[in-house]
Amino acid sequence: MPKCEGPVTRVRKTAIAGGLIGGSVIMFATLVPEAWMALALLSVAYSSLTVAATGVWSLPADVAPSSRHVGSIGGLQNFASNLAGIFTPVLIGVLVDQTGSYVAPLAVIGLVSPAGAANYLFVLGKVEPLQVPASAAASASGTTRKRTTAGGPAVVRFSCLTKRRVVP
Repeated sequence: MPKCEGPVTRVRKTAIAGGLIGGSVIMFATLVPEAWMALALLSVAYSSLTVAATGVWSLPADVAPSSRHVGSIGGLQNFASNLAGIFTPVLIGVLVDQTGSYVAPLAVIGLVSPAGAANYLFVLGKVEPLQVPASAAASASGTTRKRTTAGGPAVVRFSCLTKRRVVP
């Protein structure tokens, strides 16, 4: 097995929490006196959230019990993300309508972001493949044959980050 740089959990949590904390600067965009300052803060917030997204979208592959489960876990994650995408514009519209400005909506977003970072840091446990009971794994796969190629057994390599076998 190849030598790995560091544990997956630390890498994922650092990227996600750091990105979410960096994204919280969006709450100051309405408070600065110059437009270029607001644009700079919005740029930092967006780029930080993009860093967080790389860690978040890596999680399905890290926690899936097998490669067959990655799509299902990613789909559930995408469903939850889209729910936020549905309700957030409604909440922002209500807050702008009630207050007449974007200060309150961006403050809410700026406070929710570090709360999300705290969840990833303290609630999320070790990033490792989920354990599936042997009976469930056998019934889900339908067979226990070893995967082979035309020339013999499949080539097996190891993923450095997940320390799991990867069969191409």
